[in-house]
Amino acid sequence: MAATERKHVRAPDGRTIEVLAMPPEARWTLVYHSASPHAPVPFPQLEAAATARGIRLVQYARPGYGDSARKIGRRVADAAADVRAILDSLEIERCLVLGWSGGGSHALACAALLPDRVAAASTIASMAPYGSAGLDFFANMDPANVRELKTAITDPNRVQFLLETYRPGLAAITASDIVNSPTASVEDQALMKGPFAVFLADALRRAVSGGIWGWYDDDLAAIRGWGFDVGSIRVPVTIWHGEKDEDVPVAHGRWLASHIPDVRSQLLPDHSHVSLVAVALDQILDDLLDHADSRGVINGHDLMNQ
Repeated sequence: MAATERKHVRAPDGRTIEVLAMPPEARWTLVYHSASPHAPVPFPQLEAAATARGIRLVQYARPGYGDSARKIGRRVADAAADVRAILDSLEIERCLVLGWSGGGSHALACAALLPDRVAAASTIASMAPYGSAGLDFFANMDPANVRELKTAITDPNRVQFLLETYRPGLAAITASDIVNSPTASVEDQALMKGPFAVFLADALRRAVSGGIWGWYDDDLAAIRGWGFDVGSIRVPVTIWHGEKDEDVPVAHGRWLASHIPDVRSQLLPDHSHVSLVAVALDQILDDLLDHADSRGVINGHDLMNQ
C-alpha cells in the first residue's frame, strides 16, 4: 500500500493545518473528515478501500487537533475554507468528501459551500443540526453523549472541565482498551479489534496530544448554528446510518435524508455507529464514485461544464 505523507498547509487566516495524504497518482481524491475526537493517523481499512479504487486518501486535522492550530469560536462551516486551502496546496481541482460521526457535518459543509470543488459527499452516522424542527435531538442517544452535549449548551466552562477529566484516559488508550471497552454496544465491541482497534486508539491519542481544544470546539460547533443550510446543498450526497446506532440515533440520519435535495439514504437495520466504518467502506466508496460518474465527472474534471 502506498505510504502516506504528513504535511502542513497554511489556512487563509495563517493557521497551520495538519494533513495526512497518500501519493497523488490516483483517479480521484477523497477528503476524509474524522470522527470527534479523532486526529489523522494511518487508517488501513480506508486506505485499502481507496487504493483498490484508484482513490487518493487525504485526511486532515480540524483546528485544535494534532498539529492544526486552534480556531477559537469556529463553526462547522469553517471547514470549507480549510479544505479549499488543502485542495489548492495539493493542486487538486475536485474531490469527494466523506465524514464519520462528528466529521459528517463538516463533510456536508464542504458539499454546501464548495460546489465547485466537491463532486459528491457521504456521511456515516452524522448528527443533524441542533435545534432542527422535527427532530428530538437527544432522543435515544447514549447518556454520556447527552451529558457532554447538554453541558456544552448550558455551561461551556463546565464542558471544558469535563473533557479535561476524560483526557488522561484517551491520552493513554491502547488497542486492548478499545477491544475491551465496557461502554461500546455489543455490535460495535465485536468489530473493534485487530488493525481497526489500533487505528481507533491511535486516532484518539493523537486527538488529545495537544490538549482538548479540538474536541471542545467540535462540541460547541455541533450545538451552535452550523453556518449553512443543508437544504442549499446541490452536489449529490449519500447518508449512511445504522438503525442500531446508540451514539448518534438514526433519527439524525432520517432528518438529514429528508432535508438534503440530491440525496440517497442508506439507513440500515443491522448496523451500529462503528459497523459501517468497520465493514462497509468498499460499498460507501463505490457509491461515491457512482455519484461522481453519474454527473459526468472523470479524474476531477466536470465534463458537463466544459
